[in-house]
Amino acid sequence: VIKIGPSTANGANESAPNLTQKNLAQKNEVYIGVEVARVMRAGTERGLGGGTHGSEGYGEATIGSVQKLVVLLQNLRKLILSGLYKDEQWNPMYDLTPLSTFVDIGSGYGKVITHVKLEAKVRRCVGIECVQSRHNIAEKVLVMLRAELSESETRSAAERYAAADLSAAPTAPPSDVGSGSGSSASLTTLASASTSELESELELRAAWGVPPCVDLRSLTMPYVKDTDLYRGVEFRHGDATLDETLPFSHIYIFDRVFSRRTLIALATVLSRSDFLVFVSFRPCHEWWRYGLTKVQPVAKVSCRTTGKEGCNAYVYINLERAPGFQTKG
Repeated sequence: VIKIGPSTANGANESAPNLTQKNLAQKNEVYIGVEVARVMRAGTERGLGGGTHGSEGYGEATIGSVQKLVVLLQNLRKLILSGLYKDEQWNPMYDLTPLSTFVDIGSGYGKVITHVKLEAKVRRCVGIECVQSRHNIAEKVLVMLRAELSESETRSAAERYAAADLSAAPTAPPSDVGSGSGSSASLTTLASASTSELESELELRAAWGVPPCVDLRSLTMPYVKDTDLYRGVEFRHGDATLDETLPFSHIYIFDRVFSRRTLIALATVLSRSDFLVFVSFRPCHEWWRYGLTKVQPVAKVSCRTTGKEGCNAYVYINLERAPGFQTKG
């Protein structure tokens, strides 16, 4: 809040009579009270109030910083966890893989969500944002990205047909029509195909980037390389502090701009959630003080904000899911 002097606030000139010390204090107090009320009203209008009140400000890590975090999360067991308890078997789902689910609380314009989806190819990637205008922009951008992808695939298919020998073309269209160069068939086609019709398991893993920890035969649905790069991406306008739980394996929060009220409410929801990995820009003593005592920091990553400020991202694990930490009844 920038305090405006009495003469400026009243539009008076420099020759206006000086106010007494008591009157000046009263005038400033009234002004500050009005300004705080204005800011609070603006925050309510832009956000949702409730648990998000006071956290409507905007901030984000740079894409370079997000990329560092993604690489670390993709190799968390090898780089960090295996050195903590070498004799314990860490769940492969601690790594950020195509089988992971990811949520960004306070997702803003959706930059982190789209980056994580394209880089790690997680099966579900959700952004929750309390400010309606930012949520609207994120959804519009997602529609534009999908439109560009569809246009690119259509153009690629047209070029292939133009280069083909039409005189020798089969009566039925090729199996890759509309799926893009090098793309797999549709989900329905692959899901209904028999095991003998699919490639060998090793070839599938190499072609689709399936991590070795995943048993393809144990999946209820065949693991396929999806032609929709943004399948599973979802933006939600809402208040994450009102959720019963956050059913995701990996949770990301750029909480440097979050109010204490929001952090306390989130700590309650996170305490009820069965996540594996949690990334926050708040140190552990804050979360422990707010009641989230089941998290343990395992890594700290130096990051930069888009405002060119330095900050630290803390990678936490859920002790209730970690090997060697289970309480014995």
